[in-house]
Amino acid sequence: MVSPRETVGSLFPAGAQRAVIDRDPGAKGPVTVRFKMPAGYGIPPHWHPTDEHITVLSGTLKAGGYVVAPANMQHYAWTATGATIQVHMTGPFAITCVNPADDPSKARSHSDLRRAGEGASPPAPASCPIHRSAGIERSDL
Repeated sequence: MVSPRETVGSLFPAGAQRAVIDRDPGAKGPVTVRFKMPAGYGIPPHWHPTDEHITVLSGTLKAGGYVVAPANMQHYAWTATGATIQVHMTGPFAITCVNPADDPSKARSHSDLRRAGEGASPPAPASCPIHRSAGIERSDL
């Protein structure tokens, strides 16, 4: 598990822009964060101990798309063309990668992690409960 402070600099592969919109992700209570992900960006399968409410602000899916990832549900993020999402959750924020080897906070560097993932395809949408529950047939945002 990765703490909120470690998450800001080390959880997500290099390339995405992150902003805390409301409140401290490390504190108890409601939190809002925004992620702007470039084309080809992915976050490996993971889960959180609290619900995530995800709104698509821009990207391949229609802006305004919304889905809830219930606590402890394994999910991932992938965008072929780039996307901006906003996530509402309850802090303190915590995340656990399904495969510990995918945990970017354990990688020697972000460039090592990106090299390791180059050429890899994202998981099939059917393997992700969020995509199934939202009726998404493609895995990109």
